[in-house]
Amino acid sequence: SSGINAEYGDAAKGFGGKFGVQKDRVDKSAHSFGEVEHGAQYKTAIDVKGDVKNFRSRFENFGAAAEEENRRKVEEEKRKRDLEFKRQVEASKKKEAAAEELRAKEEQFRREEEQKKKKKKKK
Repeated sequence: SSGINAEYGDAAKGFGGKFGVQKDRVDKSAHSFGEVEHGAQYKTAIDVKGDVKNFRSRFENFGAAAEEENRRKVEEEKRKRDLEFKRQVEASKKKEAAAEELRAKEEQFRREEEQKKKKKKKK
């Protein structure tokens, strides 16, 4: 040996074999440099910004949809209140008309009674 430690003497045996790789000690899941897939598997910063914009627009759309739903519910409640108010007004008018008709009949009955009394007095 030339004075160098025996482990380091033969490049074909130590630290990875002849070209830096010992075939029997290679991770089975490892790929060689020739197997690298071309094309980005990772998103670039531009894509991330796009995702942030999409997230923001989805969030804003969610808020807009919630506002629209609330507005629709408010309009529906207002419509229901208006219908109920109209029903109450109509019922009130009917009651008032019935009461007026009853008053008119009572007044007519009272007049007829007075006329009968006057006729009896004259006789």
